[in-house]
Amino acid sequence: MGLFHLNSVGWLGPTPSEQAVASRDIADHVLKAFTKIQDATNSIAQNSSVSADIAKVGIYSISKAAANMLTKSAAVELAPFNIRVNAIAPGSIRTRLFDALFSHLPSEEAEKAIQDFGSNFPIKRVGIPDDIAGAMVFLTCDASSYMTGETIVIDGGCLPVNALSEAYTAGICPRSSG
Repeated sequence: MGLFHLNSVGWLGPTPSEQAVASRDIADHVLKAFTKIQDATNSIAQNSSVSADIAKVGIYSISKAAANMLTKSAAVELAPFNIRVNAIAPGSIRTRLFDALFSHLPSEEAEKAIQDFGSNFPIKRVGIPDDIAGAMVFLTCDASSYMTGETIVIDGGCLPVNALSEAYTAGICPRSSG
């Protein structure tokens, strides 16, 4: 297994009224990601999001779409130096950030809301960090030595059936979950 670097940025919010101010945050996040890429070894794995393909998530979608393009651009520029750059675009994954979106609810109600939310996906559940780990290992080992500039989507099937977009429209899905 070669040396690798993981680049991951995420945040809660902003609300729609704060999105103009948040454009500076996007530039900061992309600049931080680019700086980390410059310090890379021979494999870079970026953390993107399925939200890059969902226009209803506003500034967060824009920042993740920028991360995807940064992955492609860096892959082309760094390939001559034997550095591969790829990304993983998870759907909704049970992390502290995700759980915080339900923190306004009592514990039992939050768990039910999360289960209800996951039931919208073809796999019928919200993902867990272990669902992402295998892909991350793959991106950093020799099995992916001919792969660069790609984004692997791991979302329980929500993008093919447009589950996240429908959840946003129905008000089921909290903002910035992917």
